Amino acid sequence: MEDKLAKFVKVIDAGSYTKAARELQISQPALTMAVAKLERELAATLIVKGERPLKMTHAGRVAYATGAAQLTAMDMLRTKVSQATNKKPDIRIGMIDSIAAVLSQNTDAFDHLENAADMSLVVNNSRFLQNLVTDHKLDLALVVERLGVQPLHGKRIGCEPMVLVCAPQNLQIMQADIAKHKIDGFISYDQDSMTYRCIESGLAEVGLTVSPKLKSTYPEFMMQMVMRGKGSTVLPYFLVRDRLIDGALVAPRVSGGPIIVNRPFSAVNLQSRTLSEYLEVFITEVSDILQQLNDDCKKQLN
Repeated sequence: MEDKLAKFVKVIDAGSYTKAARELQISQPALTMAVAKLERELAATLIVKGERPLKMTHAGRVAYATGAAQLTAMDMLRTKVSQATNKKPDIRIGMIDSIAAVLSQNTDAFDHLENAADMSLVVNNSRFLQNLVTDHKLDLALVVERLGVQPLHGKRIGCEPMVLVCAPQNLQIMQADIAKHKIDGFISYDQDSMTYRCIESGLAEVGLTVSPKLKSTYPEFMMQMVMRGKGSTVLPYFLVRDRLIDGALVAPRVSGGPIIVNRPFSAVNLQSRTLSEYLEVFITEVSDILQQLNDDCKKQLN
């Protein structure tokens, strides 16, 4: 029953049988059959038939709570066994690429964590990492802020500065675009991403809209395209800092200052799981590093 209960929890967390089956890497009919068998064993209907999005019955909510607690208990058991045998606990952390890049140049947070635990790191996009946390495959993920997503708990840890940049030869064109409040030839993050929504909102605050000519999920590629004069974009300050210093990129200005978009980050974990003390320390150290990055951005660009 435990396996079928875990599959039921996954269906609810994913929001559909199709998505849950894909993430579990099993067929949808097999997953549907597992939930049906669980209902027969419990002699109760767990999911309201025909409802979209999925809606649990009262019995379903009870089963979900039990299943979620079961998964959390297994995680805690692994931790306690490691402590009992004097082994370092395994810690699984995920983060998006820009945070990983920043921490690779300031390793204090990693150094402290490695002394307390055996750490594994996954670098990917926010949506993928949140799914891994939901699946109990990550203990913590540092992602673009998206609070209130069940069954996750998110805590804001700070903002990453992102800068509107273009090639020096395109600066006059960019300033003209800014004057008309619309940036043409914009190289954009994927428009379904939280980062794109953040950039769109941040630019709107200074009265700008964009007309994307190219979309990408790879910031390094976006930067190379801009340096070749193919358009403009908003990228993490940490990525473009050296190119701004050496003059390969410039930051167009409004009212004497650069256009900076603050991308908020959250530390995300399962609501049902209490973070260990060393993960709480890690989060605090990452928050401090993000603040240092913001201070450096203001010093260099203002």
